[in-house]
Amino acid sequence: MASKNIRVNAIAPGTVQTEMLDKLISSIGEEEVKKMLLDYPLGLGYPHDISNLAVFLLSKQSKWITGSIITLDGGYSAR
Repeated sequence: MASKNIRVNAIAPGTVQTEMLDKLISSIGEEEVKKMLLDYPLGLGYPHDISNLAVFLLSKQSKWITGSIITLDGGYSAR
């Protein structure tokens, strides 16, 4: 699609604090939550963390980025 000046990218988010996550956390217990949090060096994400990247990808500042999958997971995959 680049030949048509269309960029295609994807965001691969880690665990984001949402109502769905709140339900999961309440069902797994405090010990499991503590274990899960240890896997995220920068902590869990928030919806605005994901939307900030989306806004950047839509901006002119990212005009040379295409064909990329950007992992946004608070360090989970880097551990």
